[in-house]
Amino acid sequence: MERSDEALKREMREELNAEVKIGRLLWTMENFHGDETRYGHEINLFYLMTLPQDCQMMKYKEYTTKDDGYDIICKWVPLSEIEGTELYPSFLRKALLRLPKKTEHIIWDENTGSQLSLG
Repeated sequence: MERSDEALKREMREELNAEVKIGRLLWTMENFHGDETRYGHEINLFYLMTLPQDCQMMKYKEYTTKDDGYDIICKWVPLSEIEGTELYPSFLRKALLRLPKKTEHIIWDENTGSQLSLG
């Protein structure tokens, strides 16, 4: 059994070859996305995380990887440019500029780019 914060730490070790510091849980999120041919509903947990100063991935401005056969472009973006960046789930474009003081639960419809209400 592995807690979500432990899984994130392990994934960062595997993917970035870095020992990260996991902070508090910022958001839990239900994300509805896709189209008529491929529809998805995912549950996400977003933690505050700190990379070590010597993290090798921070040396790259941009790199490409694959996920389920799709090219994924990874790059570092200054927060001042985040709203105009292609980033999914798209709620992060604004949310990263105002980190919550306590954990928030978000229900998001990626197709409309809008937050759905609880209940």
